[in-house]
Amino acid sequence: MKKIHNNFVMQEGEMLRILICYVFNDESLKLTRDVAIYCLQILNIANFFDLSSTISGLIKGGVLILLDDDRIVLSEKGRTINETLGSTISDNIKHEVMQKIYDYLSFRKNIDENNVILERINNKYLIKCHIAGNKSDFMKLSIEVSDIKQALNIKNNFYKNLSSIYVYTMSKLFEENDS
Repeated sequence: MKKIHNNFVMQEGEMLRILICYVFNDESLKLTRDVAIYCLQILNIANFFDLSSTISGLIKGGVLILLDDDRIVLSEKGRTINETLGSTISDNIKHEVMQKIYDYLSFRKNIDENNVILERINNKYLIKCHIAGNKSDFMKLSIEVSDIKQALNIKNNFYKNLSSIYVYTMSKLFEENDS
């Protein structure tokens, strides 16, 4: 037996295989091997090699199906495993894993759909943040800072908190004044 991720005990890989089946159960997420490995690795569920090997074994064993577009889905065998053994994994671990996947997919979507440009102007950095609309930018935000570390932090936080930034900015811009 091997203890991984707090109280998640894996006996010869069984729990890891069950967790991977659980992760790929929701086909609407359109998960790839890389996304699943990245998120599970961040949570210290297992290392890259164990995750990669386990997923490959599940594909070879017919539990997971690798599609042409690199997405992975559960086979009928995988759905049966998930339905019968999925309850052996605690709800806390399931929630934590799926939350990490949702957060990562949201972050990737923000990067794909919106744009942040860093420009160096003399000794300063201009960060141009663009929130996409239907056919053009819906909102543009420019910020000037003095160092690259701060500029990169703003860029990362923009993508990470895009929805909150948008909602807060719009609510303040359209706020009714009592005067």
